[in-house]
Amino acid sequence: MRVPDVALRMHEIVNAVDDFAAVQKEHDKALKSGRLKDVMFWREKRARGFGRLKQCLDRLEPDADIRKDLKFIDCLCEKIRLLLEQEKSLEINLGRCRKRLEEEMGAIRRGKKALKGYRVNNSLTVGPRVLSNRM
Repeated sequence: MRVPDVALRMHEIVNAVDDFAAVQKEHDKALKSGRLKDVMFWREKRARGFGRLKQCLDRLEPDADIRKDLKFIDCLCEKIRLLLEQEKSLEINLGRCRKRLEEEMGAIRRGKKALKGYRVNNSLTVGPRVLSNRM
């Protein structure tokens, strides 16, 4: 019953790699299209996917039966190489997005500063003051 067990673990490893690749592609697509609504949940989703991948690869280390299958190891190395390339692409796109957001935040700050310049500071009035040209 050793062969099905090895095949099951190999399948689990491939699924973990594919799942993490799908998360990467989803996040890269969202970054490129500017859909940043769920960005706060990305870290958790990536951590879960990476944790599963790491766990599968850690179990691979002592498993001599899987390590003997050179075809599988070559395929796994190629998949991991693609993961790393996608991660690099994601990092570049994230840097671009961060730069764009920083520029937009700077414009917002300048706009707020300009609006404050139009505010009339009168220490005698407690509430907001409305200026009107009507009499």
